[in-house]
Amino acid sequence: IIGMNKHMYILADGVHRHTGELLTELEEKLSKEQMKLVNQFHTHIIDVHCMELEAQFQYGFSLGMMLMKEVYELLKHHHNSD
Repeated sequence: IIGMNKHMYILADGVHRHTGELLTELEEKLSKEQMKLVNQFHTHIIDVHCMELEAQFQYGFSLGMMLMKEVYELLKHHHNSD
């Protein structure tokens, strides 16, 4: 995954594996109707998390753009004053 170091990748892989193990255990213990609710809940949590990540990315991107604009304007002002 882009931007992940080896340690983060190993940690994320372990978390995903553990989540799969928990879901398998739930499938063994719950009825099909109960499992359907668990899957709906899990999907909802993933959707909310994705929306939060997108909002964080948009915020970070806009901050980066404002910073670059400020740097560009400072360089332009500095160049014009020479």
